Amino acid sequence: MDMEEKKDELSQAENQNPAVGEPAGQREEPKEPENAAQELSELAEIRQRYEQEIEELKGDLQRERADFINYRRRVQAEKAALSREAAAKLLEKLLPVLDAFEQLFHMRQKETHNEILEKFFEGVAIIQKQLWDVFAAEGLEEINPLNQEFDSSCMEALDIQEGEVDSEMVSSVLQKGYRLPERVLRPARVAVIRPMRGEQQISN
Repeated sequence: MDMEEKKDELSQAENQNPAVGEPAGQREEPKEPENAAQELSELAEIRQRYEQEIEELKGDLQRERADFINYRRRVQAEKAALSREAAAKLLEKLLPVLDAFEQLFHMRQKETHNEILEKFFEGVAIIQKQLWDVFAAEGLEEINPLNQEFDSSCMEALDIQEGEVDSEMVSSVLQKGYRLPERVLRPARVAVIRPMRGEQQISN
């Protein structure tokens, strides 16, 4: 190939790709998009909107979590309340058993000494203690207010006499009462001595 043919090929290549062989100073620089600032502003708005939505989702998630925790606590509290109520009803039904033990040991005091009966009562005493340990584990407490001031919230006066006292006092316990921490299962049935009317009027 001679020099003329090479020049022709080079000329044709330059016509197809003007940038090839063109001096760097004569190349056309890419133009900045006219709406670049607007695009940046739109991107910033989109980002801000997404960030706001993310914060709202976080808030919703926190509220849902708090609602679930409150719901779980409420369910646990309701279960505990139902369990305590069931236990209270069962204990209340078994109170006559405790009364039977009390009456049995009251009879023991009237019996003359008998070795066989003593062994029997010893066995009964063991059973009574075991039963009471179960009741005590459920929070059951005796109400045995002998020589205490009368309290209508946990006592029931079956007999009232007047005497030389400053306030209403329990003179004898006719039947023990029982209570749980949250309520009285059965009030103690008692006899009460109250101040004499004449003395009460004078003190007033």
